[in-house]
Amino acid sequence: MLTSFLHIYIRIGFIFLFLISCQSKQTQQGQKVLPPAFHAQELKGATYVGMSTCATCHDKQAQHFKMALHARLEVSGVENTHGTSCEMCHGPGSLHVDGGGDKQKILNLKKDNESCFNCHTDKKVEFKLKNHHPVLEGKMSCTDCHNPHGADAKPWTAVSESGMNEACFKCHAEKRGPFAFEHEALSSSCVMCHNPHGSIHAKMLVQNDKNLCLKCHVQPNYPTIGGRSHSAFA
Repeated sequence: MLTSFLHIYIRIGFIFLFLISCQSKQTQQGQKVLPPAFHAQELKGATYVGMSTCATCHDKQAQHFKMALHARLEVSGVENTHGTSCEMCHGPGSLHVDGGGDKQKILNLKKDNESCFNCHTDKKVEFKLKNHHPVLEGKMSCTDCHNPHGADAKPWTAVSESGMNEACFKCHAEKRGPFAFEHEALSSSCVMCHNPHGSIHAKMLVQNDKNLCLKCHVQPNYPTIGGRSHSAFA
């Protein structure tokens, strides 16, 4: 009997050590392992030069990038980098450097949303929904709203709700207010009601009108909401 229990404890111990090992490996690799620069084939003959080389001219962007989520993602197969760097998205930069900053020898994300979609495939799908921002049509780019370099280079980041609203107000200034009777959701975030990429619902709402309102305006056992009857919408 004692021997059986001993074998069980030994097995549990091995399983525990295996799980710790896997967790440690995942932590060392970072949040996500990404492929090497996928547009390298578009820059024939170019090689990776490393972020320090890019920073000699683009110092401000390099400093801001250190605070970005992108900087904390680990990359496999990209030379001279630790984690994601400039060349993960812009492609290998040797020809750009040798050309004295030749803009034709580096990838411009303002003109190439596919660079973003290589990783953010789910967002590309959302842009194909019935109601969406015209990114795939070439009328907007991901960088119109997103700042891939870091928190302080532009007023908006994916982790800042107040900054997120400011990005929306750049085009939708009439929604800023102030209003005499302001919708409280506006003080939190536009994305409480809208999907900024695309939706099957009108006005890019996350749900249809009736269900969406009731996500917040629910008072069980009462026929009225906010002192007014909403039975006509039921």
